Amino acid sequence: MDSTQLDSTVHLVEPCESSTDSIGTIVIVRKRGTPWYSSVLIIVNAGLGASLLAFPQAYNLAGGIAISLVFQTILALVAWFGLIILAHCADNSGTGTYQENVKACCGHRVNMACSVVIALYTFGCCITYLIIIGDLWDKVFDYAIVNPEVRHAWYLDRRFIISISSIIIIWPLCMPKRIDFLRFASGIGVLGVCYIGFLIIGEYFTELPPPGPIKTKPDHWSDVFLVLPAICFGYQCHVSAVPVYSCMRGRPNIRLFTVTAGLSILICYLSYIATGVFGYLSFGSHVSADVLIDYPPRPEVITGLALLAVKTYTTYPILHFCGRSAMETTIRHYLHWPQERWDRIERRWRYIATTVWFAVSLLLALFAPDIGLVIGLLGGLAGLFILVFPGLCLLNLVLRKNPTELARKSKVQLVLASFYIVLGGFVFALTTTQSIMQFIRHFQHSSNQNSATQQSVPSLTSLYTAGHVRPSPAYHDAF
Repeated sequence: MDSTQLDSTVHLVEPCESSTDSIGTIVIVRKRGTPWYSSVLIIVNAGLGASLLAFPQAYNLAGGIAISLVFQTILALVAWFGLIILAHCADNSGTGTYQENVKACCGHRVNMACSVVIALYTFGCCITYLIIIGDLWDKVFDYAIVNPEVRHAWYLDRRFIISISSIIIIWPLCMPKRIDFLRFASGIGVLGVCYIGFLIIGEYFTELPPPGPIKTKPDHWSDVFLVLPAICFGYQCHVSAVPVYSCMRGRPNIRLFTVTAGLSILICYLSYIATGVFGYLSFGSHVSADVLIDYPPRPEVITGLALLAVKTYTTYPILHFCGRSAMETTIRHYLHWPQERWDRIERRWRYIATTVWFAVSLLLALFAPDIGLVIGLLGGLAGLFILVFPGLCLLNLVLRKNPTELARKSKVQLVLASFYIVLGGFVFALTTTQSIMQFIRHFQHSSNQNSATQQSVPSLTSLYTAGHVRPSPAYHDAF
């Protein structure tokens, strides 16, 4: 590991002391750091994203609750082990970001590809979050404001709300150098998600319209794969988890991070189950892509929509941090600047890069909101972060050992790494192919419609269509 890699890691963590043991493994002792419970909040906030409210319809498409729970449980366990693999590799290489981890284990070429993929993925997610913020506030105002003159006032315009609120809330949260600063905002986001989960459970026991048919098996065996992007996106917190681990108090401590990662995935898992099971039982096959809009416009439902918008504000900075870090890794690789020179411009670079990233994502969200299908082409990238890259890191780490020293434990790791790479390649190929086919069908369908009809399709519908979760007729009727 070169000095540039070590120096860039220090930017993400508290001051530390490092030493090398007898076998050459870098041991990093932290003077201070983020407590484990704060790390849980950041990882959960990164994982619980836009797919939360789509899980009830995902259950419907997959063929019911039983098969969905089995499928979801398997992916949750795979995601958890992926986090442990990344932490194990980070301890062996002394790295502090996802792409630096890949660089230390897999080399420069794979690292450059990983950095570009991270930048594209996180930038697309940031645009998506801004679009979702506008859609959520639109529904809040539609439910809460009866007077049409007030509802159509300039200060309640969708573009104005997105712009002013994101400039005030998101932009400042994107400026800090360290990701653990976001633990305070992440706590608010997690509380909002908990409220939504309890809301959907509570609404199940209230008077609602009769639900549609509830499936007990899929219409076709291949239907279960239609929800892969939604579920993979729901558990993709791996890009954020490595810098979170680098900031944890007491690192290296793989056992503590195993518990931290397990608790984070468990919270996401229970949140998705609460939303998916009770949302699906409440509406059956009539459930919409956004389950909250199926409920009567009661105050508690409006509050849930508002809290989800607030939660989205706190998720954008986490993804931006990872994207900015990936950009920095790529730029520094080609500039070959010494650390002292980079330190002199680091703050200026951070402010400029953050401002440009935020401004471009905001402009795209405001003036090109119907980009759900384009972002859907990136949906399969979540499988790369959860499966392929962790598998490659573990594989290279094991192969570097002397063949005569390969113990039974190393052979198990070799099999596990191969499994992750093969499974991740399958998920990526399948979901990318589905996205391309969905994009082609959407383009052909749109070419047969007039422009007025095209403009009537809500952007939130396009978002979930990109995730292969098809909106039900009830969803369109709600608009």
